[in-house]
Amino acid sequence: MRPERVFLVLLLLLTAACVHRPASDAVCLQPARGLRYCLLPPDALTADGNARLVHVSTREDELHLLAMLETGPEELVLYASSLLGQPLFEIHYTAQGVDVRPATAPVRADWLIALLQFAEAPPGDVNAALRGARLIAGHDSRQLLMNDGESIMSISSAGETTEIHLPAQSLRVVIRQLKGEQ
Repeated sequence: MRPERVFLVLLLLLTAACVHRPASDAVCLQPARGLRYCLLPPDALTADGNARLVHVSTREDELHLLAMLETGPEELVLYASSLLGQPLFEIHYTAQGVDVRPATAPVRADWLIALLQFAEAPPGDVNAALRGARLIAGHDSRQLLMNDGESIMSISSAGETTEIHLPAQSLRVVIRQLKGEQ
């Protein structure tokens, strides 16, 4: 499958979303009526230096790619490449905002970072940045619920694998950590 089709799949997730900046310069998203999420600072996620195999599937398409995350106090960078190593895109998130390179890459960079934060950032921090919904965290699972109880997203972890499921968009993302040789 062509990389462009894969990124379009990710765009389906957020067709109703818009991005705006409040006075604090935080990047905020409104994916649905009554729901708002402002991204946590770049260092809210930790990088372990391991690549991840990412499988994205919808009713119509499937995509496989490799991803690597680098984080620091000032910047988060997500690198994505094909399984053969061809660079696809980079996402840079700093205090100035979210940027995707190349600029023509059909990917919602802000949403990819939000999905990672929902899956991996401390639940209390995520909840402090949410309006209209809450993240419920268990030992190996998380669920994003609207204040009325409607489930938007479920996240489960087992060993080195994390699965993110958004039923309304028929989107499933499976992220498997690839351990480097010691």
